[in-house]
Amino acid sequence: MGIIKPTLTLTANSSSATTDAGPLSIALSLSVTDDLTVDTVTSEIVSLTDSPVQIKDGSALSGGTETPSTAAANQIGGFIYLKNAGTAKAAYIGLVSNVIENDGSTVLGNDAPTAPGATGAGHLAEAANTTLRTFTLRPGEFAFFPWDYTGDLYAECEHSDGTTLEYFLFDRG
Repeated sequence: MGIIKPTLTLTANSSSATTDAGPLSIALSLSVTDDLTVDTVTSEIVSLTDSPVQIKDGSALSGGTETPSTAAANQIGGFIYLKNAGTAKAAYIGLVSNVIENDGSTVLGNDAPTAPGATGAGHLAEAANTTLRTFTLRPGEFAFFPWDYTGDLYAECEHSDGTTLEYFLFDRG
């Protein structure tokens, strides 16, 4: 077991500041930190294309049990850090649902982002309310969030340009 200590700090000047004016009428200074117990860490740099790439299979990570981690005895899930390490194109990220069959087997749900970007049907880059995209990371942007290993983590890039996505998965300990 190990401990990681993520810290989030948000600062901004007031909107009336003459340098680096912020979005609020008041200055903002917010900082929060936590001690998170983890056991294993997985990391990789993945090359993205304009078709969805599966980054992580949630059912494989959880052993098919996506029970919320509400007690120390039930440590399903982890914390994931994603960063668009590219310099020119956006990375589209999707947490895509799985379906658990009655026999306990897991199959990718009807939400599978398998259509190539050129078709505009169901992929992460689709510009419609039917997209499977959860969020977008512009070049250099990052995200850190908890994940209960429900569904699968997919990514694709704006255009096939060699955009890379760096991730670290810290499994709850």
